[in-house]
Amino acid sequence: MNNKIMILDGNSLLFRAFYAMPPLKTKKGQYTNAVFGFLSMLYKLLDTYSPEYICVAFDPKKPSFRHEQYKEYKATRAKAPNELVEQFQLIRDVLDIHNIKCVEIDGFEADDVAGTFASAAEERGADVYLVTSDKDYLQLIDENIRVVLTKKGVTNTEEMDLQAMDDVYGISPEQFVDLKALMGDQSDNIPGVGGIGEKTALKLMQEYGSLDNIYANIENIKGKMREKLENDKMQAYMSQTLARIVRDIPIEFELEEYRIQKPDSKKLLSMYDELEFRTLKKRVAEEEQHTESESQMSMFDIPENNSVSELVSNKQIKIICIDKEDEIKTISDCIEKSGKFVLKFLFDSERALYGNAVAAGISDGADIYYLDFDKLDEDGVLNELKSIFESSNINAAGHSIKDEAIYLMKKGIELNGISFDSEIGKYLLEPSESSYSIDKIAYEYLAQEIPSENDILGTGKKRLSFKDLDEDRKKSYIYNYIKTVLR
Repeated sequence: MNNKIMILDGNSLLFRAFYAMPPLKTKKGQYTNAVFGFLSMLYKLLDTYSPEYICVAFDPKKPSFRHEQYKEYKATRAKAPNELVEQFQLIRDVLDIHNIKCVEIDGFEADDVAGTFASAAEERGADVYLVTSDKDYLQLIDENIRVVLTKKGVTNTEEMDLQAMDDVYGISPEQFVDLKALMGDQSDNIPGVGGIGEKTALKLMQEYGSLDNIYANIENIKGKMREKLENDKMQAYMSQTLARIVRDIPIEFELEEYRIQKPDSKKLLSMYDELEFRTLKKRVAEEEQHTESESQMSMFDIPENNSVSELVSNKQIKIICIDKEDEIKTISDCIEKSGKFVLKFLFDSERALYGNAVAAGISDGADIYYLDFDKLDEDGVLNELKSIFESSNINAAGHSIKDEAIYLMKKGIELNGISFDSEIGKYLLEPSESSYSIDKIAYEYLAQEIPSENDILGTGKKRLSFKDLDEDRKKSYIYNYIKTVLR
């Protein structure tokens, strides 16, 4: 099996990530959505393809030779927004910490760098994977060169090889340049032949095979089509030149220079902290821990083989599992004495209005009490705590505590003493945020990583409910939730 090299089109991927992701930014105001999306793509590609070598090609700031040949080249493109521009150096900094080389060459575009490196790597016996959203790269496909096109979002891709080119277009990669010469490229402002679109251009290429052969047989083409081709012949050949990717930039290429190396984990974790990339930080930490020792305790997750009581004892707060209904009175007395409580129900559905509680956690501010309704009579427990819930003199707190209020209302109980909701508090501080989840609050304000609900239950069709979890996982979630609200 040949070694694999993956060459990423840096500009293309950063642009796609910027427009595919919501406008994420740090508390300091640094926009990070393009970088986050880029890195999400990068990690997915590394996991999928496991290349031995990697590099990222970027466009230089100065115009390329194509601008000299045709002043209107890319002239219709809108200027990149400042929110994106400020992230170009940022992604380079992150890639540098990953020990991934960024390559740009004055006078040439990223696709020329990719084409040159791809040809050189193929000559050295490597399998090449070019990653981009730009279909111009399809002309580079060869027996050992594949193009991975990014599709909708930031992690969906389509791999194109020789067979896929034939299936999708019915032409070879070499013919793709002439296809672009005929149909032009609106995004690059390559004119092509006026009035000829992709469908007609494909028909001509499939019939005549090349731009040269089309004009060699121009007398066989009738009517308006012939007129268009004859009128724009010079424009077609200029477009051919503009569309063709350079594969022989005079630059030395040493494959070993691009071998994948281990990133500087300490610097990477620090940068992800600064950029508030919680999920990416978690990935780095988990990889580092796996490398050091598979048995090492995770910094970010509550291990399933650790009891909750052991974990919380390190935090000097106890979680007490209530097994007997006569202990509920003691909880009620403690809450009445403290004058406050934090409440959380775990439901078998995503909505409190339609679901049933499978467990609950309640705290008097000192200890956390875990109530499992597989072991306790729910109605009996709620009836015992009803006076606490309905008292306007006892302060109730939670995160999105409306869920608890709705559920109790279904049970004929009013939650009257609501005094604090961390979700509402976060919204008042940051009304433009995209998420107000409890795990995000723990990270931003307490500098603590706790598993999110999606981490525990999953997403999509395979998403679980809390009734599907074992007791330790439910207790862990209750513990982290209430601990965060208490802080």
